[in-house]
Formats: sequence, C-alpha cells, structure tokens
Amino acid sequence: MMPIDEEEIARTIERHEAATWSACVEAASLGENRLGADLLRRGTWSASVLAALNFGAFNRVIALGIDEPATFEDLAAIKEFYRSHAQSRFVIEVTPFSHRDALLGHGLEPMPARIAKCWRKLDALPPRVEGITLRPLDDADRDDVASVNRSAWGLPSFLGPWFAATVGRPGFRHVGVFEGDLLVSTGALYISDDIAWSGFVATRPEYRGRGYQFATTIDTLHEAAARGCRLVHTETAAETANASLRNIVRAGFTTIYEKELLTSSEH
Repeated sequence: MMPIDEEEIARTIERHEAATWSACVEAASLGENRLGADLLRRGTWSASVLAALNFGAFNRVIALGIDEPATFEDLAAIKEFYRSHAQSRFVIEVTPFSHRDALLGHGLEPMPARIAKCWRKLDALPPRVEGITLRPLDDADRDDVASVNRSAWGLPSFLGPWFAATVGRPGFRHVGVFEGDLLVSTGALYISDDIAWSGFVATRPEYRGRGYQFATTIDTLHEAAARGCRLVHTETAAETANASLRNIVRAGFTTIYEKELLTSSEH
C-alpha cells in the first residue's frame, strides 16, 4: 500500500472546496439574484460574496496561497472586490499549507473560530442505514429544502434562495428524508472530476436524534463511490461538542487539518 501524501490531499480538497463553493455562488446568482451573489476567481482560489448580507460566513476566500504565496496584487484584488460590493466583512480561510505568514504580512489578523476539514477514501464503506429511506430531490423540492435548512439553522426567510439554488443543478445531488409528506432532513453531494464534496446536511430541530444526518452521510459515500470518485471531503466547526463532527468521524472521516480564519484588520 502506497503511503498517503497528506499535503497533496490537503491541496486537492481545498481546491475542490473552492470549486464547490463557486458552483454554489454561481447557482445563487441566477435569475433575480436577490442575495447579490458574485464571485471572483483567480486560478484555483476564489472569493465569494452575498452582497445583500455583509456576512463573513458567505464572504469566503478559499484556497488562497495553496499553490503559491499570496501576493500584494491578490490581496488588493480581494479587498477591492469586497469594497465594490460595499462589504466590510469577509474571511480568508487558511490551511497549514497556505503560506500563512505571507497573508499576515498583508494586514490580516486571525479570528478565534476554526474549521475542521475532513476526508476519507471510498473503500471499506459502512453499510447503508437500515430503516431510513432517502429520496433523491429535484427542482420541485427547492422550497422544501430551503425550509429545512432555515429551520435547522434558525435563519430568516430571505436566505431561502441560497439553500434552494443548487437543487437540480449540474454536479449536485440532493437527498432527503420524509416523515409522511414533510421533508425533515436533507443532504447534498457535489462531484467534479473524481472528487466529491458532502454538505448542506440539515435536519429540522424537532426531528433530530433519529439518525437522519448519519444516514444521509453514509448515502453520500455510497453514491460518490458508485460515480467513480476516489475520495470525499466535508467540513464543519472544529468543536469537540459538535454533533455534526461526531457523525462525520463515525462515518469514517478523518480530520486532516483545521482551517484558521483571517479577516482584514482594516474593518
């Protein structure tokens, strides 16, 4: 068995995270674009914005410095991108391979939050969870997917278009668990090349504790393997009390690194 090159895997999945998030933002920008979704892409890194919010969780810079240290021109372009959208809040996500010192040299400062980046190969998969039926979702389910996510995270209705945008879009596969006619839990898979991303896993609060999120995660593993992917990755808050992280580890994922979040000291 060949040894695992963790640095190369880290670079691969961070590039794929940027590509996945870009696909999400591009989907949200279609039509009326009430959220003001826009994207800046330079090589393998990307900066995104939902200009209607001015919220760092959506104003993400991903994979910057992965291939080579960030330059003054890169940082200037990022700051101008957010200024042009009247945004004062954004975060730059930093891995152990992102040339952190070069970023700090451009007037950026760390935030306390950390993100656990997790991955696993698609061999020796655990069996699908018995007794829980997952149904593929399509365009007709968009409003219900948005409702589940807003309920799960306690978010207002104007964010519904974000969670609905990728349902039925190329590269994405959404599944859900129903109680009667009510969609109560959802999850998504995004595939490009031979890499899969798992995300948008959410359950209505009153239906938690029934194993739906774990069943959804296992389903995504089997689907990714069936589609010829060689690995799958996901991320969540790096907190020991995080139930999502416990489910991910239980499904065989390993935390390969924690991402640090940097923000501009000018804001």
